Amino acid sequence: MKKVFIWTICLLLGLSLILSGCGSKGEQENNEAVNTGSSEEKNDSGSVDEGESIVTPPGTYPLVTKKITLKAFAPKLPYVTNIAEGNNFTEWLEEKTNVHIEWELAPQDSFGEKKNLMLASGDYPDIIFGVSKQEEMTYGPQGVLLPLNDLIEENCINFKKVLEERPFLKGAITTPDGNIYSLPTINECYHCMYAMRAWINKKWLDNLGLDMPTTTDEYYEVLKAFKYNDPNGNGKQDEIPLSGAVGGWHTNVANFFINSFIYNDGENRFIFKDGKLDFAANKPEFREALRYLNKLYTEGLMDKAALTQDVQQLIQLGTNPEVNILGSATAALWWNFSDSDNVENPRNREYVAMSPLKGPNGVQYAAYYPFGFSTGAFAIFSNCKYPEVAIRLADFLYTYEGTLLSTVGPEGVAWRWAKEGEKGLHGEKAMWVMLKDITVTEFNDCWGEMGPYYKTNEFRLGQAAPEQNPWDTEYRLYKESKEKMASYAPPVEEIFPPVYILPEDLDEYARLSTQIKDYVDESIAKFITGALDLDKDWDVYVKEFEKLELDKFLQINQKAYEAQYK
Repeated sequence: MKKVFIWTICLLLGLSLILSGCGSKGEQENNEAVNTGSSEEKNDSGSVDEGESIVTPPGTYPLVTKKITLKAFAPKLPYVTNIAEGNNFTEWLEEKTNVHIEWELAPQDSFGEKKNLMLASGDYPDIIFGVSKQEEMTYGPQGVLLPLNDLIEENCINFKKVLEERPFLKGAITTPDGNIYSLPTINECYHCMYAMRAWINKKWLDNLGLDMPTTTDEYYEVLKAFKYNDPNGNGKQDEIPLSGAVGGWHTNVANFFINSFIYNDGENRFIFKDGKLDFAANKPEFREALRYLNKLYTEGLMDKAALTQDVQQLIQLGTNPEVNILGSATAALWWNFSDSDNVENPRNREYVAMSPLKGPNGVQYAAYYPFGFSTGAFAIFSNCKYPEVAIRLADFLYTYEGTLLSTVGPEGVAWRWAKEGEKGLHGEKAMWVMLKDITVTEFNDCWGEMGPYYKTNEFRLGQAAPEQNPWDTEYRLYKESKEKMASYAPPVEEIFPPVYILPEDLDEYARLSTQIKDYVDESIAKFITGALDLDKDWDVYVKEFEKLELDKFLQINQKAYEAQYK
């Protein structure tokens, strides 16, 4: 506190000298526009020229008139050779900005451990690429990390546009004390927003003369036909109508079908309407979903291993060497249950995504994950002498050019801007064309996906689509999501947004979140298999949520939401 007091007095004295030396209001405003940050720089003799600003106005390059060095702590990604030495983008960025970055890199798998040691030491760099929400809420109020609110407002041209275009984002990156301590990555993966999918073997449907199922009852009849009518044509009853797996990306065999009865996010089981949080897994509609799944399991239409096997075992099922035996599967991606697409073994091309099935009461939801961003990509330490330069360095990465250079590589070598007539994955005018061989496993022409970047839906879908290739991975996933899923998603206002859990609630949140999720997942499996009876045991199951403090868990999340967004 003593240091802060002395620093404040010095600042006020210095400001009074500046104001007393200014002639007119116009001259004063011009002086303030130039001197936006640290105004001291050593001259050639080693002394300091007071009042000289080397920082250029926002929106101009280079960022400083004399080269400076910023010390950075960052993860070393395994596929990037060395961003600190011989890296194309690092060298390009230094030339553009006049800022040299002195890197301290920690291997990605030990980054958290090395970061903790650095934070505990008190010897901080200027900037860091990668902080957690908890670290923001701990080291921000302590004064270790700088609040970025004013720095963004005064220096960021590009990131302010990002905030304007995404009204929810400012609240989403603001911590409970009202400050922003980190900048996010923007990665609006369209098909990821509808990743809870179920796939069905279209070839088998055609072989049996069946239509694509649109309701839970129609799907039940299709599964029976898959089981008994020999759709693979080998004369054996070896078909598995439906399977899934534990632990994969939306490979859970139940979640997709629950959305035909009640909205199910597959994780917290939240229902969110009119700003109020509720819970799905204790509702009567949830029980009816489990009753449907129990019927599939009991009649042998669901693979009994689906509730226990891992993804590799599911893939083995889907890639059975002799003949295809898998009728449908739950997974975000086809290579979670079949082969990745290639000419030699294109079995996965037999599968298409299903639209959400309409349940007996007309419910038909696609799980929706609209918030394509991650907090903590970039933060500034309070000891940084040039915070306005640091924030402008990051601000450049919120341009499409900055994102392409930092995540893909040099223009004209790794990518180029699209030409007239080239179409993007969305069928509209393309934005850019990939030139880089994406099968290369290591490179040093960019940073990869490290730090802030700006991969919007427009950017990702604006990548030029390979001509005459309907099996291109990104194009295929976009098409399946757009045509099969998007129209069944609830409004974004009904999706509970990411929140910063208040510091005093963090321990309780972690405890309650884990025990409630584990209880729901275990109970779902038991109800499906019949280990628990949906009539005799349901009330006991619901009652148990009182002991698990479900109400408290919802209150913690509701309180965090209201502190952050209202």
